[in-house]
Amino acid sequence: LEFCDHKYNNKHARDLGLCDHFLYGSKNSNAKLKETDIPEIRRKFKMGIKSKDLGKEYGVDRMTIERIMRGKNWTRVL
Repeated sequence: LEFCDHKYNNKHARDLGLCDHFLYGSKNSNAKLKETDIPEIRRKFKMGIKSKDLGKEYGVDRMTIERIMRGKNWTRVL
């Protein structure tokens, strides 16, 4: 047992593979999107397809699409 702050404790658990809620992208079992979807979503959005329509196409909420486009979600995918 060691004394540490919350941030360090989470990093330590992730590094040791003790928690799966640190899994990113499609490695997370709750993910509805795959890494290959993200560049396609960005391309379609830039072509003028609305986030609402993209959300329906990919089975996610329009806010998820908007977060992807603002760089808040799926930031590890270029």
